[in-house]
Amino acid sequence: MTSGKVLVAYATRYGSTKEIAEAISETIKKKGIETDCMDINTINPENMSVYDAFFIGSPLQLGKWLPEAKEFMQFRRDFLNKKPVFVFTCGITLKDKNEHNLKKAEFPLYEFAQYVKMDEKGFFPGKLVKSKLNETDSQIICLAGVGEGDYTDIKSVNKWAEGIADKYLKEQ
Repeated sequence: MTSGKVLVAYATRYGSTKEIAEAISETIKKKGIETDCMDINTINPENMSVYDAFFIGSPLQLGKWLPEAKEFMQFRRDFLNKKPVFVFTCGITLKDKNEHNLKKAEFPLYEFAQYVKMDEKGFFPGKLVKSKLNETDSQIICLAGVGEGDYTDIKSVNKWAEGIADKYLKEQ
């Protein structure tokens, strides 16, 4: 078990992953563990040494993690491999948590599994509001036939985060 400060880092395009990251952060805080929740693009690498564990998340876009999330994992691998790392993926296709969709959601993690150990993985549905999408994303969603809706399941996010806190983290 590790004690100390936890960073919940996320990449997002339309805010769904941020909401999930904030839920994880609040759950960990309720366990009495100091936690920061930050967009990956705002993290100063020089400040990462103050953290003793990391939650890192990204939405799926065209079946892949966002570039900034992948780069964070790749370029911070030497540091991340010294600490517990818990990754989470969100995407609208995870509203149907069947084996096929879970395998498709896990596949992008193999890209950086070769250089970053992941202690736990979580997969969560998000939400899709078509009016917020840029034109390219809107066209892709239209072609894919994905329906609009909010499928965020904060209860399952909280349960996952609580399980990790109980297994890997302890109060200060």
